[in-house]
Amino acid sequence: MKPCLHAVVVISVGLGASGCERKSEPVPVSVSQADSQAGRAQTPPPSVNPAVIPPTTAREGAIRDGDITDQVLDAIKTDAALSEQARKVSVSTLNGVVTLKGDVPAQSDREIIHAKASRIPTVIRVDDLISVQPAKTP
Repeated sequence: MKPCLHAVVVISVGLGASGCERKSEPVPVSVSQADSQAGRAQTPPPSVNPAVIPPTTAREGAIRDGDITDQVLDAIKTDAALSEQARKVSVSTLNGVVTLKGDVPAQSDREIIHAKASRIPTVIRVDDLISVQPAKTP
């Protein structure tokens, strides 16, 4: 495939040696117009939106999200410093964004869980929806 250049070529007739008026106005001609006039095929420029990163396949994304969720859950469930209730928080992941939901008895539980989720290298962001509900004493 031929690269397509996008440039404007200005064709003009220069001024005479005596500094007289210009004899004609410049005529802007783009390279693709020149190609068209010469009978060459035009190749449209690629349309790339730099703000959009090409997505991986849905299956790859789902596997990656599932792996992230498993890693966060493993980190939470194996931490003896967390309360039993804190180890039961809900963890879900979508496109690398981890969402934490549930109730914990102490702010320290919430902070530990949030930190563990944030440390997973492939996590983009953590949405922490955990509520601190201190245990009621009878």
